Amino acid sequence: MIRRCASLVALFAGLCLVVPASAQSAADKATARTLATAGIEDYEAGKFAEALDKVSRAQELFDAPIHLLYIARAQEKLGRLVESAETYRKLERVKLDAGAPAAFVKAQADGQR
Repeated sequence: MIRRCASLVALFAGLCLVVPASAQSAADKATARTLATAGIEDYEAGKFAEALDKVSRAQELFDAPIHLLYIARAQEKLGRLVESAETYRKLERVKLDAGAPAAFVKAQADGQR
């Protein structure tokens, strides 16, 4: 489980580098990365409310499929099934470019399981 979490954190850290500098400020990217990393760690530790809060704030700063995936999962664990289903549908509707990062593609595929 720690290895899986570390892999996700590494993937997310790399994702923040693919956004054009003009689209996101360096501070926003760093904050989103920190929030998402902490949120994923909280999720893996079973702290679903904390995970939902942190990953949702990361999503506000940096739009990424992996955020939507963990938001949906945390909502599901908290019994917010309608919200979770809506978030999974939003994840499914994300239009990924042919050159989208592998982590984006994987997050979207994982959300369809």
